[in-house]
Amino acid sequence: MKPRNGDYPVRMFIRHKAMLKLQAAATVGDRGERVDETLFQDITETFFGARNNVDLYRAYGSREQAAAVEDRIVAGIVAAYRQIKTRKGDPLVRKLNSLILRSPSA
Repeated sequence: MKPRNGDYPVRMFIRHKAMLKLQAAATVGDRGERVDETLFQDITETFFGARNNVDLYRAYGSREQAAAVEDRIVAGIVAAYRQIKTRKGDPLVRKLNSLILRSPSA
């Protein structure tokens, strides 16, 4: 079957679906924390990079195949976000972040 124009994974839909999953988790069990939109944007831009996810730029034989790719990428974005947020409280990560944020003395 020849791919049709609409059988590509849709980045805006992926971003929206991932945000909904994170917002739902935040209201249920993450102490009511809001989604860090800057972090979310950075993660999605990384996932949407052509070198990182060539599957986004391929046509598929059906909408179901494209949807499976969307679901896989959504799961990856959500997992990356959660891992980063979880590790944010790690003492070593906090120490490294403070070193990064420290301005160099001249």
